[in-house]
Amino acid sequence: MNPFTKKFSNLRSAVIIVFIILPFILGCETLRTVKRGLTSDYLEKFNPYTGNLLSLLENEIKNGQAETFKHQDSSDATSQNPKSKEARKFTYLHQIEGKQTNKVSGVIGNFPNVEAAESKLSELASEMQVPITRRVKGKMIISKDGKFIGWTNGTILCVIQSDSAYSVDAFAHTAPF
Repeated sequence: MNPFTKKFSNLRSAVIIVFIILPFILGCETLRTVKRGLTSDYLEKFNPYTGNLLSLLENEIKNGQAETFKHQDSSDATSQNPKSKEARKFTYLHQIEGKQTNKVSGVIGNFPNVEAAESKLSELASEMQVPITRRVKGKMIISKDGKFIGWTNGTILCVIQSDSAYSVDAFAHTAPF
């Protein structure tokens, strides 16, 4: 092997390490950091959730530039949900580009522990005969027509419904809980 070929071979190895292997290693570390951040936020804020549920029901929830959910009303629903520590019924108005589209109604409950919230979600899934799926921070059910979604996030359980599957899906993915 001549000296030029030997130097070229070493250079090629260095290029492979820098441009292929190093980004992979850095990418894995970034994913670990993101996962740690999600887990940390989840554990600190919603497991268990210690705040007032009314504070989670923001006056306005934005979904991008053109879509907004405006809080219309809420009321105590703890007596109708005896297994929860606190529960609230709520209604949001879904607006796209400032025009009213649909109402999204729901109930949010704070349960004593994650198991109790997930147990209630399982009861709903059995009644509706739908599967439970995993999400990043809990579990979820979706009705067959998509107009009802329920999910857990730590000790929080939220169920929503609307005449529009799109509005329900958009709220579920935009809600801060």
